[in-house]
Amino acid sequence: MIDQREILWGVFAPPVLMAIGMVATAYLPVARRFLSTGALLALVFGVCQLGFRGWPLPGGDVHNWPAWIAFAGGLITFCSACASGPLMWRILVRLAITGVASWLLLALELRGVSASTSAVWVISSTLLWTVLILMWERAHAATTPGVSVTVLTMLAGLASAALLLFNTMNHAQFAGILTAALGAAAVLSWLRPAWYVPAGPVIIAALVLPSLWLLGTFAVYTGLPTWSLPFLALAGLAPLVTTIAPVRNWSAWKRLLLANLVTVLLVSPVLVWGVITSIKASSQPSYGY
Repeated sequence: MIDQREILWGVFAPPVLMAIGMVATAYLPVARRFLSTGALLALVFGVCQLGFRGWPLPGGDVHNWPAWIAFAGGLITFCSACASGPLMWRILVRLAITGVASWLLLALELRGVSASTSAVWVISSTLLWTVLILMWERAHAATTPGVSVTVLTMLAGLASAALLLFNTMNHAQFAGILTAALGAAAVLSWLRPAWYVPAGPVIIAALVLPSLWLLGTFAVYTGLPTWSLPFLALAGLAPLVTTIAPVRNWSAWKRLLLANLVTVLLVSPVLVWGVITSIKASSQPSYGY
């Protein structure tokens, strides 16, 4: 059963806190100085996930780490060199964060295996995750803020649905927190475009969502199939479709619709298989996390 704390922090708090934060950064110079859109998203997700989980301390349950990974991503937005500086510096910063994150998230799965095997897993995850972040940043920088935020919101929502279908309930709820916060940002960015700066939220989404996918794949007894990870990762590149020469001349709403349609199409194999898996599992004992 979902209790009142989970409803508060999982449903109501994310959009409300995101909206309050965006209004504050728009009208209060002090807030604007310390909170970019990306830092705000990281703060809202992290606080709401920890509130949802009952305010656990770091270092306990592996499923609490996405909040702290989001906080680490939020720190990037405070450093202009980390967020948009020289490529090599940006790569090193992202390698550091994804390296630590991969080790924390895969620790449970790698318990009992050899050090060399663990190193291969962590290094592979670190490199692939870093490439994903850089590619998402490039793809979203090439499109409009409106397309970027709606694709991120759509992807977070679809990821939540996929995690739910594969019976990883907590991770689906965490993705739902990110969806609600991004949804509030999408609405406010439509009303006041200047309030939303897309670069930061892309970094946070590219850290939080893969962390949930890794947990939903490797840290539960039965979860996302490993083949689903490339589909989910590629969905974050959907904004690139708006850079195709004929599409660039389309009206804004058509480009936005196309980018979101591509996002849905890329995630649809995962969702379809999730529905099939759920139907098969409906007659079996409950499983998952």
